[in-house]
Amino acid sequence: MRAFVAGATGRIGSAVVDELISAGHRATGLARSDQAEQALAAKGAGVVRGDLDDLASLRRGAAQADEVTHMANKHDWGSRCRVQGVSGHIGDGSAAWSAVHRDDAARLIRLGLEQAPEPISASSAASSPPP
Repeated sequence: MRAFVAGATGRIGSAVVDELISAGHRATGLARSDQAEQALAAKGAGVVRGDLDDLASLRRGAAQADEVTHMANKHDWGSRCRVQGVSGHIGDGSAAWSAVHRDDAARLIRLGLEQAPEPISASSAASSPPP
């Protein structure tokens, strides 16, 4: 399987890339910087330069993949969330979040990609009514 990972150098995305490669898949990551590109190349992953605001780079990455996973995040959660470990998006932000180990998340993503149904092309989806 060829997978394109947006957010491939982040906390969870980097673990997803590792998991995919260790399972024998080809992973390509979206890289915004030289540092991100070097980190991906060092793992043996492919690289597409760009960012989430660059639709052309996202299309290039998706076009060369069988599966796409979006692990990127553009939010600035602020120092309170990073230091105190509280949710940055539920209620007033004071609710504690439940932790998921990054390797477990990566494994779950890989299994989901491996077990996903065959993709539907845009032309066949447009001509077929929903089930």
